[in-house]
Amino acid sequence: MSALRTPPTLAQIDQQYEQIGCLGHSGGGFADGGVFLARTRTPRAVALKFIEISDDEDRANFIRELNTLKTLRKNDNPGAERRYLAIVYLEESFLGSDFGCIVMNYVDGGTLADEIQATNMYTERRIAWYALQLSDALAFVHERGISHHD
Repeated sequence: MSALRTPPTLAQIDQQYEQIGCLGHSGGGFADGGVFLARTRTPRAVALKFIEISDDEDRANFIRELNTLKTLRKNDNPGAERRYLAIVYLEESFLGSDFGCIVMNYVDGGTLADEIQATNMYTERRIAWYALQLSDALAFVHERGISHHD
């Protein structure tokens, strides 16, 4: 993972990543932004999370989110390998004058909401499987002193 860089424009990111489509938009949290599916030059799929930075508070929140993601990269717990796979992780980051960009691994397969809508019947076993995955991921971040607010 490279260090935080300051690109002069979004054109620098466009040189490294070919944007394929929009995965979602946000307007809640600390700033407006969007997440885009992109391809590296290798080619490999990644998710680019862009955040609009309009003031010092937005910039501080962006840096805080980066530091949190860096914490999740540390795998200092011998039993964490299994749970670590459930966490989207930071690959690279950019900080411009009015935006921040976080490059994360892309996880294909849809959302839990999509799965619930597509499936009419759930067995106790399937519900337990989802609950175990969610609990395992939350335990991983909580062990590192992080509270997830989504």
